[in-house]
Amino acid sequence: MECKHCDKPSVRRGLCDAHYQSAWRRVRDGRVTWERIEGAGLCDPSSRSKSDLGKKLDALAEGTE
Repeated sequence: MECKHCDKPSVRRGLCDAHYQSAWRRVRDGRVTWERIEGAGLCDPSSRSKSDLGKKLDALAEGTE
């Protein structure tokens, strides 16, 4: 599969390594979230599923548990 933004092979989230790293740096720096990037159609959703602990931690952070 090719990157959504160039003709290089996709590595993660439908992005090549360079484009993934560019997005990841912005997420790491708090400038954007993966959800917003996905919502804009700029990357694919993560193919990793969250563990039960991850789901519980997310619920705790959102105040729903």
